[in-house]
Amino acid sequence: MGLFSKKENVFLPVAKNRFYIEYQFPSSSALMMTNFEWLETCMKNAQTGKAIWKVEYPINTAQLIILENERHIQEIGNRIQGVSNLILNRIGEKVNQENLDLFNSQLLLGGALALVEIRSGLAINGLMHPSIQNAICFARTSSEKSKNLKLDVQADKALEVGYGLLRYGKEPVERFLENIRQLS
Repeated sequence: MGLFSKKENVFLPVAKNRFYIEYQFPSSSALMMTNFEWLETCMKNAQTGKAIWKVEYPINTAQLIILENERHIQEIGNRIQGVSNLILNRIGEKVNQENLDLFNSQLLLGGALALVEIRSGLAINGLMHPSIQNAICFARTSSEKSKNLKLDVQADKALEVGYGLLRYGKEPVERFLENIRQLS
C-alpha cells in the first residue's frame, strides 16, 4: 500500500482554495507566516471528530519519506545536489561540513514536504497547501540549528528552497536562490 494510498488521504487534510497561499520564491528579506486561520480550522475539526489531523503530520510524513524509500531520497538528492554550497557562498558563510550538513538537512526536509503535497493529490499549481505552509513555519521555529543566528535564519530559508525545488522541478535552481542574500 505504501505511504500514499489511493483510497484516502491521511497526510494532508482537504482544504478550500481560500486557505492556500500563493507560492513566493524564497527571499532573505521575507518571512513566511503561520496560517493561524487554517490551524484553528484543523483544531476545531479534530475536536469534533470530523478530521483526525495534527500539526506535525506533514513533518512526520516527510521524515517517513526520507526513511522509507530510497527512491524518494534520490529524487530529492538529485534536485538539491550542490545547492547548499551555492546558498553558503551567496550568504558569505564558510563552506564546511557542519554548515553543509545543516543546509542539506533543511533542503531535504523541504523537498520531502513538497513530495507530501504532490503525492497527496492536493497540490495546486502556483499555490501552497496551508498544512505545508504551517509545517515549514513550525519546522523553522522548532529548534536552534547552530550557534549563529544569521546562519539559522538562512538555514530556515533552505527549507523553503528545498520545498520549491521539488515542487516546481522545471524551474532552474538559480530562480530559487536569486533573492537569498547575506544578512547584515
